[in-house]
Amino acid sequence: MPYDHRNTTPDGASSAKMKALVNDLNYRHFQGHCMTGSGGGSVGYLAHGTATDYIYEIAKVPMAFTFEIYGDESASECLTQQIKPPLRYVISIAFNRPNRSAHFGSP
Repeated sequence: MPYDHRNTTPDGASSAKMKALVNDLNYRHFQGHCMTGSGGGSVGYLAHGTATDYIYEIAKVPMAFTFEIYGDESASECLTQQIKPPLRYVISIAFNRPNRSAHFGSP
């Protein structure tokens, strides 16, 4: 939820609803193991110019979220290695798809 560019969440009713929704989902499905809150306060760095902040502040969408999905738990502590699958793996999946010409052109 907003904000990604600072360590705070918005004030007001929509923020309270976002917090309640995220906390309910967290406890219901993940037994409270997920970090929740503002992107800037949860992931350890501030991210300026994100879609979540734009959607919430400029487009006035009342609920905007960013979900960070971690993949390989055996990867090092480096955040980019945990989130992003190895590039070779991604390319092999796309290249072996039946409609690969849509991604890579004709063979």
